[in-house]
Amino acid sequence: MARPSKPKTELAQRLVTIRGDLTRAEFCARLGISDSTYATYERGDRTPDAILLARLTVDCGVDLHWLLTGEGTPARSQGSAEPRPGERTAVPIDPDLLKKVARIVERTHAAANIRLPQDARAGELARAYNLVMAKADDPADPLELNSLLPWLETHLTKTLREALNDPGAGKREA
Repeated sequence: MARPSKPKTELAQRLVTIRGDLTRAEFCARLGISDSTYATYERGDRTPDAILLARLTVDCGVDLHWLLTGEGTPARSQGSAEPRPGERTAVPIDPDLLKKVARIVERTHAAANIRLPQDARAGELARAYNLVMAKADDPADPLELNSLLPWLETHLTKTLREALNDPGAGKREA
């Protein structure tokens, strides 16, 4: 079966790249999802949820930053080198935390009457997740990360409100 024409989004193209030479059925069996669902992601008709993003990161070794933005390399680094002074070591993505952050992103945007385009959802999720990780003193401590979720919701609500009140400011910085 021939692959469909060019995916509609850059994220969708990266999802096709991840699958490589495997058939969609083989790849989806590995991930435990239906191939018809993954097909909607590869076409760009839908955006993958946090759980699938975490599976791609953990099970397939895909770098989440690359997947969401196209920056960097597709493969997650294995971290063999010692971190430089002041540099944080990479912490694996926690699927439960990612799901909670996704809910906060959706809830705050809905409360602000902002409907995110499909491509923007993944980017907003990545930015919000990275905000929590950067704010944490110990990004490997699940209790600390969960305690930062109310802060994240307040921060996003405030940032969105400011962006809506200053429409001439262009793109907002999170």
